[in-house]
Amino acid sequence: MTCSGAGIYELVGQSSALSLVSLFAPLAAGLYWKRASSVGAILAMIVGMSVWLAFEFVLDSDVPSLIWGLLASTTGMIGGSPLYPSTHPLYAMPDAGNPPGAPR
Repeated sequence: MTCSGAGIYELVGQSSALSLVSLFAPLAAGLYWKRASSVGAILAMIVGMSVWLAFEFVLDSDVPSLIWGLLASTTGMIGGSPLYPSTHPLYAMPDAGNPPGAPR
């Protein structure tokens, strides 16, 4: 990209695409959604980046490719998390903070 003659603003804008289309939705869902799972996060990263690459370099649209990637990433997170819920014991037990035998 640096050889294409793009300015510094274009380069910085393109470098933030990874964070927006593949990391924002899993990060936000992991912080604020209790049903978020690691499978949903991985699916969101893969789908978001794939759709962004497709709209950036192959397909033509009036809507910016970052928007398509973010929508696909969010869809992957929302769709993948309920299909493969987290089975970590910390999230599965209602009293995960209390060890066995401890007073409540």
